[in-house]
Amino acid sequence: MTTQTTIATEAGHWYTPDGQPMYTITGSNGNERPTTLRDARKHGLVPGVTTITNMMPSFGLQRWGKTNILHAGLTLPPLPVECGEKCKACGRAPLVKVDDFAERVIADAEAQSEAAKARGSELHGDLEKAMRGEEHGHLRHVAAVVGELTLHSIHILQAEAEKSFASPAGYGGKVDAHSIRDNWVVDFKTKEKITGDQLTGRGLVYDEHAQQLSAYRFGLGMPTARCYNVFVGVQDCRVVVVEHQPEALQRGWTMFLLCLKLWQLKNNYMVTP
Repeated sequence: MTTQTTIATEAGHWYTPDGQPMYTITGSNGNERPTTLRDARKHGLVPGVTTITNMMPSFGLQRWGKTNILHAGLTLPPLPVECGEKCKACGRAPLVKVDDFAERVIADAEAQSEAAKARGSELHGDLEKAMRGEEHGHLRHVAAVVGELTLHSIHILQAEAEKSFASPAGYGGKVDAHSIRDNWVVDFKTKEKITGDQLTGRGLVYDEHAQQLSAYRFGLGMPTARCYNVFVGVQDCRVVVVEHQPEALQRGWTMFLLCLKLWQLKNNYMVTP
């Protein structure tokens, strides 16, 4: 069975057998809602790559989430109603309504997270527009990405952007950029800033990145493609390109298949396009 591909412009968790993303579905009440596992069983959908890789903990994402909450707790001032009487010696008011303050901290951290995701999505969108030859924003970021990838003999403006697929292995996905002719696959990752050792790639790449890219290249029918993560700093416009070595991709592919099997067993759902 051959891999089916089609153009996709948004992220999704489920894909039809012919590779169409099915992000939402119209419910019995006529309202649009997110697609569920129950819907997938009914329509023969396959899960997305990130759904599968989430079977393993994402240490990078976990660390970012913890740091985000800590930052919110350190920068969000307690409300007067959350504090007790001030100490006469130091003038500080102890926090007495800890649970109330914690709820506000979590809400603030979540709001910051959503804002960061929105900024990243906007940059992703402009990179896609640039590859399609359309008018776009983030001109400095796009130029920086183009320049860095050129050093790796990757001409991103000639790439095929945002293609989705359904793989015979029983999963689907969408790929930021790839070139069948030149045999490479690229996935963009946005960060607020890229600093320190991250400029050399340290602390940026985790196991899930190799899993994701290895699954992409197999799903596209490009099992020997070179695979790259491109990290882009939204605030500082810095770009770091990391190429995954063949042994890392093979390890990632083995891990992905194990995660896929675990997901199928856990959900008692196995389907191939």
